[in-house]
Amino acid sequence: MTAETFTHNLTSEYVDNNTRVRRVCPCGYESQPWTVVPGHPNLISDPNACPNDDTIRSLVTLQFASGGLVDAKPVDGWAVHLVRGAYRGTPGPTLCGIDRFAPGSAGWSVGGGVSGPGITHTPCVGCADVARRDFPGLPVVGSVGRREMAAALAAVNA
Repeated sequence: MTAETFTHNLTSEYVDNNTRVRRVCPCGYESQPWTVVPGHPNLISDPNACPNDDTIRSLVTLQFASGGLVDAKPVDGWAVHLVRGAYRGTPGPTLCGIDRFAPGSAGWSVGGGVSGPGITHTPCVGCADVARRDFPGLPVVGSVGRREMAAALAAVNA
């Protein structure tokens, strides 16, 4: 899966003699029509994203861990992985290919993870390689490991 160039353009159109509105997108998505409420703001240029838009917009940090909320321990050192970030969430495996939804897999935190004094997060080399190859220039987001991963991507690109 690579970054897409197709842009979804969710707009609104009036139907049924201008008494109802529905959202439409060039991809074919059409919402159910709803009744126009007098005084409602103009719905012709609705800024909401199309539910079918899977465009990858960012790369999000992820850390695998075991244990609970308070006693979590990373399962692969302090490795920080990356997943694709889209309007509809973070679909699929890590960029290095770990299926985080597989039965029996470790727990994981998207954007977060284990942090604290003396902890140095290590960017996953496999995720970084795929990010450089397939998603150049996309922002890296997340509260845990973002700086380290962004620095690792920039160091090779410099």
